[in-house]
Amino acid sequence: MPGLYRCLPLYAGGRDQPDKNDRKGAGSEVMSRITAPLLSLFIIPAVYKLMWLRRHRRLAA
Repeated sequence: MPGLYRCLPLYAGGRDQPDKNDRKGAGSEVMSRITAPLLSLFIIPAVYKLMWLRRHRRLAA
């Protein structure tokens, strides 16, 4: 999965430099608590499956 590690820090909130307009508050904490389980349950397995399908289609062709 060479391409997957590049997009994970953006989804997980691991940015190096915060934006000037980035507000810290209860809303952002709630959003991170909601998006982290969704990321682990749906997005990561879906991306892995798409990468797996692409790899196996190339091998079968």
